[in-house]
Amino acid sequence: MNKRTHRHVETLKKKRRRAIPRAKVTRIQGNTAGVRRRLKKQACLARVAKAEAGLWERLRAFEGAEMSAPQAARDPVNQPMIRHWCDAVDDRNPVYTDPEFAARSLHGGIVAPPEHCPSCHTRTS
Repeated sequence: MNKRTHRHVETLKKKRRRAIPRAKVTRIQGNTAGVRRRLKKQACLARVAKAEAGLWERLRAFEGAEMSAPQAARDPVNQPMIRHWCDAVDDRNPVYTDPEFAARSLHGGIVAPPEHCPSCHTRTS
């Protein structure tokens, strides 16, 4: 009867838990580090695909849900607020900051970035 030591059993468990399987490639066959990188990338892509599938399921739960009524903001959105926001998020779109360029655009003037509005209009009370 073959008895395994506790240490040997723990080593086997670690090998089974390894997230990225080691490739069984000899030096003659190619670069083992490159193979490991490819396997690691494949494992990462699989995890991302699984996470995205779960995200889409959670988002679909909101389809057709009633939205809350729009509320007026505490402060008006003005050009300095927009400029500060664009500087903070490093958004260099001239439609947000350059009045001359914005006047020739589809909007006919300065507009706020779409992600700016929810952050300014959120009520805390």
